Amino acid sequence: MDAETQSQLTHALDTAMARTLQERLDYLCSGKSTKEVGQRLMKAQLALDRMSSDPPPNYEDEWLAPLYLAWYGPSHINMAYTLFTQVISQQDDTLSKGPLGVHLEDYACGPFTGQFAFALAASEASEQFSETRLPSIYSDDSSDPMWSLGKNVWDTTLDVLGFPWDVQTPYSYLGSFRDAARRLKFRRRNNYSAPVWLTAFHGAYPGDVGQVLREKMDVLVQRNKPTVVLTTSHRTRGENMYAPPLDTYEGLHRASKGPSLAITGWLPQVTAWRRRIAGELLADVGGFEPWEHERVNYLLSEFASSWSPPRFEYVFSLYVRKDS
Repeated sequence: MDAETQSQLTHALDTAMARTLQERLDYLCSGKSTKEVGQRLMKAQLALDRMSSDPPPNYEDEWLAPLYLAWYGPSHINMAYTLFTQVISQQDDTLSKGPLGVHLEDYACGPFTGQFAFALAASEASEQFSETRLPSIYSDDSSDPMWSLGKNVWDTTLDVLGFPWDVQTPYSYLGSFRDAARRLKFRRRNNYSAPVWLTAFHGAYPGDVGQVLREKMDVLVQRNKPTVVLTTSHRTRGENMYAPPLDTYEGLHRASKGPSLAITGWLPQVTAWRRRIAGELLADVGGFEPWEHERVNYLLSEFASSWSPPRFEYVFSLYVRKDS
């Protein structure tokens, strides 16, 4: 991805995310006192800070979803995009067999980060994903707040990018991404002969939660017989990642450290949104320890929302079906 494309992509997604985040926050704040809003945001941010602990945070908390998107959204898009580009380059033969490109099933999709990454990667693989080889996707998550926020930011991004006939668009370098995103078909099931890719980005957890997720992945593998299974995890949870049956799948990679992320830079509008929360809604919230206030203010104010935040370390595994 060249520098101008990266710059325009950053501005477009920064604009769409910031707009979506503010709309969601306005909705959540409606009818609530400043005190109640502050307490809910404090609790959600503290829970988000314990992402690597067991049990995981409550993803049904509607206040957690926007904070998650503002911090993890850009880096998770970047991570998935980086891996997708590698998979596409390694799977040319598999891709060429599918008359309709690829059907992606993204399990535990969160706020559609895998979907954004897939559209980006597809836009750069013009031979595999042409007008006659339309990719399709099913983004699935048990968390309604996460899924609905992802759908909102996806729709807002398409609105920001505009249409092919928008002559004066500020995103002239994003035409292929805009077209790929608009052509991406939503299908719950793969009803055609396209190869299936199954992904689970950062869906690895210890304990009972992790076991449930791995059992669900087993069901999806048996039902869809994907040609590619791609999973990622925080570096401390690599042992909890799903692995398909090795009599059917060959592990091409199981890396203890993922490749360097492809996109660089930071998102100033999303960063400003997070810092406004710290300064305007959380400054005088009672009921929390001083260290909790310091921690939340530090997380929201000191770090920029970035494509590649500091200390972002992940592991990944890639499996390919042997008979594909």
